[in-house]
Amino acid sequence: MLAADQPSPSKPLLPTAAVPRDVTPDEAERILKLNPGMVVLDVRTLEEFSEGHLPGAVNLNFFAADFLDKMKSYEGKQVLIHCASGGRSGQALARLKDTSFASLYHLKTGFTGWQSAGKKIER
Repeated sequence: MLAADQPSPSKPLLPTAAVPRDVTPDEAERILKLNPGMVVLDVRTLEEFSEGHLPGAVNLNFFAADFLDKMKSYEGKQVLIHCASGGRSGQALARLKDTSFASLYHLKTGFTGWQSAGKKIER
């Protein structure tokens, strides 16, 4: 008989909603190096994204009508989310409370903080 806290072999353990963790640019850089397959979601507008973004980032405009639907395509993955300064990405986190990610990190200072810290960007 299995202990109560162990998953049953016949029932796979379902992913649960990851609790978002705020990270600094230095922490984000370390996390990205340790997890090369992590998805970096930039929720700024396409115009902002085109002016520069974190290496390998995917643009998903927070204001797009299908934002939540597109976010759900990243369920089960490790995700780092950010915007320009933390406002939109903070709002996005609130809207994602029922979405399940393997892990969810929030670059609280956003792209502005990343740039100010002298981190690498792409154009």
